[in-house]
Formats: sequence, C-alpha cells, structure tokens
Amino acid sequence: MTAKVAAPLAVADLSHVVWDWNGTLLDDTGLSTDITNGMLGRRGLPSLSVEGYRRRFGFPLDAYCRDLGFDLEQESFDAVSEEFIEEYERRRLDCQLHRSARALIAAFERAGLEQLVLSAYRQETLDELINHFALRQTLRRTIGVDNDRGEGKVARGREWIAGAAADPRRVLLIGDTLHDYEVAEAVGATCVLVAHGHQAHGRLRTTGCLVYTDFQALAGALDLRLADGDC
Repeated sequence: MTAKVAAPLAVADLSHVVWDWNGTLLDDTGLSTDITNGMLGRRGLPSLSVEGYRRRFGFPLDAYCRDLGFDLEQESFDAVSEEFIEEYERRRLDCQLHRSARALIAAFERAGLEQLVLSAYRQETLDELINHFALRQTLRRTIGVDNDRGEGKVARGREWIAGAAADPRRVLLIGDTLHDYEVAEAVGATCVLVAHGHQAHGRLRTTGCLVYTDFQALAGALDLRLADGDC
C-alpha cells in the first residue's frame, strides 16, 4: 500500500489517530543528542548539535551508528545500543511532552476519534511512560516492540490495522521521522509529520507529506481549537 498524503486534512473524514511516541509526543530530541554526544566523545568522534542530530538520525539504527563513525566491526551494535538505552532509561523522566501535545490529544478526543500510540520503543517502557504522563484515559492502546533495536514497528502496525478492521483511508498517523512515513505507507494510512522531533524539516518534506513545525500549526490545519489550560 501507499501512504495517503493529506491535502487538505479534515477531522470529519477520520476515525483513528495513530501517534508516534519518541520525538512526536515526547520531547526527547535534546536528551538523545546529549547521550549520543557522550558516546561519541568517549570514542574520540565529533559531536553533534541538535540540528546536526536531526540531519543525521535515521533507521535502521545500525546504519545510523555507522554513519556517525561507530566501528561496528570492533564493537557490536547491541553493545552500542545497550549503552545508549541504559543512560536514556536513567534520564527519560527528565523529558516532557511537546508543547500543546495534551491539548491536541484532548481536541481529537472531543472530536470522537479513537487514539493510540504505535512506537518502536519497548512495550513495557512505553506503557510506563504513558502512565507516568497520565495519558491512558485518551491513549487507551499502546503498541510497542519487543526489542531495543527500533525494529518491528511496520509489522506491529500491520497487525493493528488488520485486527482493528479499520479503514486505513480514515486513519491519520502523526510522526516525526521518515520511518513514520514508511509505517503509514505500509498500512495505507494518511500521514502527517511534525518537525519538532528527531529529523529535520527538509528531510521530512522529501516524503511528499504535509509537514508542520509544531502541534499548534497542525491543529490550525485541522481547524481544531486547542482549549485554554491544556498544554
């Protein structure tokens, strides 16, 4: 299937909103950059700015590590991944949700749309964070993976769309990476991308998707009012 590129968007045409987590709802790009720079420094490799990180980050993660200079012939990707995950898990609660994330989730809830999270994050940790941010009431289903390699999101998305018997033409997937577009393409969903996460605006534009700077811009395109007091 091919991802349906939304132009224009209309909430009335939707039944489901599928959210990516890391970078899309959770503002963890700065943390990821900082951890990556620590790892690069320990190996004598050049550090990245946040914008440099956004220009380089991508999937598959082993190819991204090689691009940064990690020698995966001398150390395993699993060891590199474990090093990143160990520090990320220790500091993950330092992160907050992106501005207007709760407000946009609430606006979709008022519109009667079913919402869920589809992530390349490990399932147990994803569930812990959804509960930490008190989002379970609106994001009632969370779909993660069973590994720390960022693999399996496409397969899990296909499983969900088949099991939910949802019409993919009425599903909106909101993400922050080229991989999110690939997931939407795999399930035939409409895709929009937000450039406040892990990949730069220019890279996201190459998909042909509508790309928004932040959730307020996306809400405006959807003609959704973000209620006062939601943040």
